[in-house]
Amino acid sequence: MWTRLGLLLMVIVGLTACASGGGATSRSGSLSVLGEDELSGVPELNAYEAVRRLRPQWLVLRGSASFTATEGIRLYVDGVERGYASSDLASIRASSVSSMRFLSGREATARFGTDHGNGAILVTLR
Repeated sequence: MWTRLGLLLMVIVGLTACASGGGATSRSGSLSVLGEDELSGVPELNAYEAVRRLRPQWLVLRGSASFTATEGIRLYVDGVERGYASSDLASIRASSVSSMRFLSGREATARFGTDHGNGAILVTLR
């Protein structure tokens, strides 16, 4: 009986651990989102420096660039395309940002079209 009870307890603990996700997260709860709580810690930086410090993996181009995604990671500010993250994020103060979200190449292509293969960063201003 104790063996079965011990085995049942191990299964329950294992399932609970799997259900929690177990992945790395940030203070705001997601590696694909930079929220106001994290950005408030770096108000003196511009948005590019904040991303470079808090989510450097967003700025890394993955794999070899395809012929449809040669310019880098696209930038959208309040729903309007502003260019590319590498150059245009620097013109935005981190203190004026409400949130930033990174879309992978697959997500950005599904949402905006085939010329977004390197991904996109969506910025929402206060």
